[in-house]
Amino acid sequence: FEESPEHQPGAIPKWLSSKGANVVIAGGAGAMAQNLFGGMGIQLILGVSGPVNAVAQKYLDGKLTAGESLCDNC
Repeated sequence: FEESPEHQPGAIPKWLSSKGANVVIAGGAGAMAQNLFGGMGIQLILGVSGPVNAVAQKYLDGKLTAGESLCDNC
């Protein structure tokens, strides 16, 4: 387990990229975050909710359904 950096503009996408991440599954993200992830070559799948293990399994099975960003205040 490794602790992520504090939530600051650009910190999380940069950190995940340095760890070799190429996909992020999230409920929502603002436009700036979407651009930062995309600029680092990280696919952002938004509008997803549910237990982490179930979501991960759906992704691995090719059955994950993305939706609209659930971020209300972004």
